[in-house]
Amino acid sequence: MTSSIKNTSLNINIKIAILLVLIFILRSNVFVFKTLNNWGIPQFQYQELWFFLIPGIYIVLRAYVNSKLKIPYLNIFLLFVVIHYFMENYFYGAGYKPHSPIDLIYRMYYIYFTFIILVNAGGDYFEYTLKIFIMLLAFNTAAIYLDLIGVLNIANIDFGTRGFEGRLNSDINLNLVNDQNVSAIIVFFILKYLGYKVFRSAPLIIFYFCPLIFLNASRGSVGLLVLGILIYLFSYWGQIKIYTKIFMLLAFLSLLLIETNIFAYLVSNIEVFNRFSMVQLNEYEGEGRILQIIASWENFIKSPIYGLGYNSASANVFAGITRSNFHYTQILASGGISLFLIYFYFLFKLFAQNIQMLFTDKIILTTFLFVFVTLFFRRPDHFLAVLAFIAYFQSLKYGSNREKNE
Repeated sequence: MTSSIKNTSLNINIKIAILLVLIFILRSNVFVFKTLNNWGIPQFQYQELWFFLIPGIYIVLRAYVNSKLKIPYLNIFLLFVVIHYFMENYFYGAGYKPHSPIDLIYRMYYIYFTFIILVNAGGDYFEYTLKIFIMLLAFNTAAIYLDLIGVLNIANIDFGTRGFEGRLNSDINLNLVNDQNVSAIIVFFILKYLGYKVFRSAPLIIFYFCPLIFLNASRGSVGLLVLGILIYLFSYWGQIKIYTKIFMLLAFLSLLLIETNIFAYLVSNIEVFNRFSMVQLNEYEGEGRILQIIASWENFIKSPIYGLGYNSASANVFAGITRSNFHYTQILASGGISLFLIYFYFLFKLFAQNIQMLFTDKIILTTFLFVFVTLFFRRPDHFLAVLAFIAYFQSLKYGSNREKNE
């Protein structure tokens, strides 16, 4: 794949189309137009049309005209959409009203169609797509930093009060931004692992994206970051010099010996570790994470085959609990085993394809684990399409290498 990129002149129209699609799914356009709107400039209309639909259709039509159209996993995607749509609209009685649009279908629509757009741009645009992905997330992060210090006003970002003491408060979901930033770090190392020439300073990339995670005390993003570090060590352990390994092992043993004091310091001085230390049955009004899991599990037990509907998945068990951030029990309670098996089989195909590749290809394992862990505390989001795009082309490379070996 690397050699094909080096020997191919990339089409400027496709590059622009990919840029526009990524701007939309990473919400860079929202940051720009919120700022302009705050300066008195009217909101730009039909942004989905200009940034997503038109460039996406252009890429897909171009692939079709050139007889290169690819629509992987269409059957399982349509099966999930049709079954979930009919379940939400007809299975749960006249008193049940689904969201409009239906939340899960709406989210998977953007993930799947962004994936199709990127796949049909072709493998020649693999490196370009991932570099643009990292640079746009760097732009988003810069915008947030500028908002925090008062240069811009994008989302009223400041240090929070009441339930947000010690962390940032904002009109936008900063946890999502932090998850995206961790994905940017992981994508950076995937490019390096594949041998592409990327930005030279890895520490600079990490130190640029990470502060926001700790400023916002985002536990989920810290968990993803730790996962990324473990994957990196697993992948590169054989290349690490022996004295570095010895230093790391000694440092780890030292931490174990003084674990209590270190953890006490972290808890008292860094808010994210303080939040980790609490088993929060009611973190703040309506957001008890443990209660969310208990509520959604109890509702799943009530109707294990077809569930109770997405809106009712965590409702009517504890006061103030209406939805579970733990995506697995949320889906079990939403549509029972029926929806759970179809939905997660579709996700598995997007990010891993098959069991053999999952356990033999480090990049596919990385993308799958990132998504698997993300869904412990988040709903799926548009940016995950880029990880599906990586997994798809890595699976093609895996299949090609396997054929050569045979």
